[in-house]
Amino acid sequence: MSTVLDMPSECRCSATHAFNSSDESDDDEDVDEADDDEDKEETAAVKIQSQYRGYKTRKNYKNKINNNNMKAEEVGNQLVL
Repeated sequence: MSTVLDMPSECRCSATHAFNSSDESDDDEDVDEADDDEDKEETAAVKIQSQYRGYKTRKNYKNKINNNNMKAEEVGNQLVL
C-alpha cells in the first residue's frame, strides 16, 4: 500500500492540496462545532464550580453558627454553676 509520503514530491503537493481544498467547508463547520462545544463545557464548568462554592460557603457558615452557639451555651452553663 502506498502512502502520500511514498509519492514523488510533485504528486504529494497536489494530493495534499486536493485533500485540503475538498475538506475546507467541513473544517469550518468542525471548528464552529468545536467552539460551541468548548463554550458549553466552559459554561457547565462555571456552573458546577459556583454550585460547589455555594455549598461549601453554606456548610462553613452553618458550622460557624453551630460552633458559636455551642460556645454561648458553655459560657451560660459556667455562669449558672
